[in-house]
Amino acid sequence: MDPELAAILLEEALRLSLRRGWSGPELHRELRRLRKCWAPESAGPRDPVPGVDAGLLVCRWPPGHPLSACPSFLFLCGLPPDGPRPFRAVFNSRKTRATPRSAPWIQALREALAHHESRPGTWLGSFGTPTYDLVTCHALSLEKPCIVVAPPHRSLSFRESYRAYGLDRPPQTLVSCLPGRSVCPPARVMQCRDRLLAALADQWVLLEIRRGGTLEKALRDELRLRPRPAELWLPAREDAASGGGAALQSEFPHWVRERFQPGPSRRPKPPEKPSLPTLPSRPMTALAWADYLFHYTRSRPGPWPGQNLCEWARDLLEDAPWADHTALDTLLRILREGRLRGSEHLIRGGHRVVSWTAVPPGELARITRWHPGLIRWTFEPYGIAVRRSTLKALGVRPAIYTHPRHYERLREVDRFRFQVHDPPQRSWKIEREWRLPGDLDLANLSPKHWFAFVPTGEEADRLRRHLTHPVSIVPLCGE
Repeated sequence: MDPELAAILLEEALRLSLRRGWSGPELHRELRRLRKCWAPESAGPRDPVPGVDAGLLVCRWPPGHPLSACPSFLFLCGLPPDGPRPFRAVFNSRKTRATPRSAPWIQALREALAHHESRPGTWLGSFGTPTYDLVTCHALSLEKPCIVVAPPHRSLSFRESYRAYGLDRPPQTLVSCLPGRSVCPPARVMQCRDRLLAALADQWVLLEIRRGGTLEKALRDELRLRPRPAELWLPAREDAASGGGAALQSEFPHWVRERFQPGPSRRPKPPEKPSLPTLPSRPMTALAWADYLFHYTRSRPGPWPGQNLCEWARDLLEDAPWADHTALDTLLRILREGRLRGSEHLIRGGHRVVSWTAVPPGELARITRWHPGLIRWTFEPYGIAVRRSTLKALGVRPAIYTHPRHYERLREVDRFRFQVHDPPQRSWKIEREWRLPGDLDLANLSPKHWFAFVPTGEEADRLRRHLTHPVSIVPLCGE
């Protein structure tokens, strides 16, 4: 197509898409972004599809289709989506951020991906939820044909949001309903993404579909208008968590077929708040605990600091022993890597720091709380102890607890130490925090000046089995 004509068509498509609810300046800003997105750029390792321009994909929805109210086109970066058929998509109702490797839906997903690995087809993926992340990374890591549907971002173009999410390999095709920021509420964006994937796919893989949920409704609407084969990879059960799969199978028995392997049921246990190990009030009294500062590890859903998204997905899909990302797994990663990585999370000014505390393991219970939003304890008795004198020589300093209005009064060199103190709403002095700028390379420390600690001897043995170099590991409850 002539570049000038293509640019005109793209701009007109954008006008149609954004006309409702956008002011003149906003529309022109998005048009400028579109021109930048469409303009040729040099190939680079982080380009979703290097050296290929943006374009339009025209969609012909049948009458009455839920997406027919939207403009009938998609913005496209990469190759036209005409890869090998069938186009295949995985559907799973939204879960918490936690992804335990023994979860029934993850076991089923492993089996489904392995089943289709040698079969022709193109994976339809996306990003933003664990299921879509896993499918997309599986296809990218195996260099399988892959079409990625990017949900509109609140401020980035769809190409920029793909990069920003941490996907480091280009898909065959990247598509989105908008080239720039979304004009729809976030919940609607996610629902439209599910409907779009369902409409584009020739074949579905169904995991846990929540009964009466928006995903079940979207799949039912699509099957009524355009039936297609759907594989049910979890036993159909009449419960709220996955009763949607049973309902679809009952209503469309010729299209929704069971594919799960016979054997023990994968019925998940109801989620429970994990209990903290019971520690003696003064563990390992032979140690002078007051001479040390402590970095406690935590469970962490999703990638660890320094780990990209597809490395996390590979560990989970390959059922790696550390893929649960518990506090013990996090400690194992630190010891294997030999580095404590600084983080900017919740640190004003964007300073990268490693956080420490003067609270020893025997006193940990008094500062530990269950955080329901993060689905974890604020502290767990796993971590690394380093002599305070050693860390002071490296630049560790106690946190400065003060009111936010005093931040600007701090010297620039001390601002990494700022911790908001605004009692009674915000007060964390009880944590006795210290901060070290940047990372800490454990290999540069004398083995006499630091050690790792875990609650039990069994957990200490597990760490040693997966380490390739000697590390001093102290079981807090004794051998």
